[in-house]
Amino acid sequence: LLGPGGFRSRVASCLDLAAYAEEQIRAAGFNAWKNPCSNIVVLDRPSDDLVRRWSLASQNKIAHVITMPHVVRDQIDRLVRDLRAERSLRP
Repeated sequence: LLGPGGFRSRVASCLDLAAYAEEQIRAAGFNAWKNPCSNIVVLDRPSDDLVRRWSLASQNKIAHVITMPHVVRDQIDRLVRDLRAERSLRP
């Protein structure tokens, strides 16, 4: 069992990763935002291919990245690389 300290640490890690994801997605040229105490980052909806590849929750013109305990920085970096590559292919 995690205990209160372990749980706090896990939550803090998720929130830190969400802040990192928001920053990196914005740097890739996409609109991204989140509430201060949220692990959900909302962004402009990428292509259907990226939504499927990354299993992004999406609706209309937005998608969500949810930083759960199993999500690591490398996954965010790879998603951002894919977003940048997609952005460079757009006219």
